[in-house]
Amino acid sequence: MSNVPLEILELILWHDCKNNCKFCWQKAKNHKDKFLDESQKITSIFRAVDLVKSYGQYHEKHHLLLVGGEIFDIQFSSQLHSTFFKLIDLVVEKMVSGQIELLYVNTNLIYKDLSTLLRFLDELNRHELLSRLRFTTSYDLVGRYKTEEDRELFLSNLEFVESNYRYSGLKIVANMIMSDYVCNEILEDRFGVKEFSEEYNIKLNLLPYITLIPELSASRDKVMRTLVKVNNQVPRYLKEYVEGFLINQPRRLFEYSSGSVNDYRHCTSSLSECGHSVNFKKYSEGEQRCYVCDIKNLYETVGD
Repeated sequence: MSNVPLEILELILWHDCKNNCKFCWQKAKNHKDKFLDESQKITSIFRAVDLVKSYGQYHEKHHLLLVGGEIFDIQFSSQLHSTFFKLIDLVVEKMVSGQIELLYVNTNLIYKDLSTLLRFLDELNRHELLSRLRFTTSYDLVGRYKTEEDRELFLSNLEFVESNYRYSGLKIVANMIMSDYVCNEILEDRFGVKEFSEEYNIKLNLLPYITLIPELSASRDKVMRTLVKVNNQVPRYLKEYVEGFLINQPRRLFEYSSGSVNDYRHCTSSLSECGHSVNFKKYSEGEQRCYVCDIKNLYETVGD
């Protein structure tokens, strides 16, 4: 059996998101044609259906990632909802047949109406597919929430989904950006990754901050010390963390744009000489070192 990871098809359905994160690269791009009205979202979904079908003609098995923007905060007509679930029905069909092995979804969980999300989870649960869903959200101490009410809404939604008996097979991962503030909070014992993970029964995953706003960026030394501290508190954290970053999974990324395009375009990312994305060289202000190479060297130094 081959150990080569299956290719992942990643579809960015739309970039619309009301959260306004300070460290968001999509917001920084400010492409007007990426923020869609209802009819454009419907077109995006229909084209996503076409892409999933055509992709499956050339790949016996693969993974699929659906991402926004926010794909579950749909506040438009019943037509948009029904169109969205045409895509979900197709994905479920291909998961049942085994063609799509794993489904990845990202959601910010900052919305009061959970009906679209719950219908989605119920559909996967009905077909006993929750164990093959990779459900990812995000939590941050600074930069993500406009108000404390938004933070409380996130935590309330997270707890509701995690504790719902219908979704007992669901495993949740929350990503946290390692801003300078977050590193300080962890290093000074004001925030505990282990404690937060246990309280909400999730896995909290630390991501490097790809520098957009310099004052949010931590130094390389501080980021490394933060990872060592978390590793001392969470068994095998660094080992599993590094292994995750070193998985060389083939990926095909398509992003929907409206305006003069009104279709998906294939996106590629540049690689450094080490073979990792050039974005990983932007994780600490003033330095040009690869984050993946640095954490690999860190693990080889400190071990488990």
